[in-house]
Amino acid sequence: MLNNKTKKILEKGLSEILPNESVVGEPFWTLMEKDEKSESGTNGSYISVGDNIIPLFISKKIAMEQLERLGSNGVVRGVSQQHLRFLKGLSEQKLGNMKLCIILLDESQAMVVEPRFVEDYFLI
Repeated sequence: MLNNKTKKILEKGLSEILPNESVVGEPFWTLMEKDEKSESGTNGSYISVGDNIIPLFISKKIAMEQLERLGSNGVVRGVSQQHLRFLKGLSEQKLGNMKLCIILLDESQAMVVEPRFVEDYFLI
């Protein structure tokens, strides 16, 4: 059983890598699996498109439309600069062969990108 101090440390660590509903996309939005029992409202898993490809949408509205098309019980979350650094790092490490995909308007205007591209063009 975890004590309260340990729980708070774990929650803080998770908040640094998992966006909650208050995070504004800087500059992207993504889809996550919903978990109403969790404080963050998600189970910590990103909804991937294709083979372990994490979508990064340029607007919240486009992300919400995609979620509706998928018929998924997920949520739209903003990707802050901190979260984007974390996702870039996972992609660099090829953890689970995860890739990042920038989606402009819909799936027909999508581009799987290398971590270096994200760093060069989107991280401040």
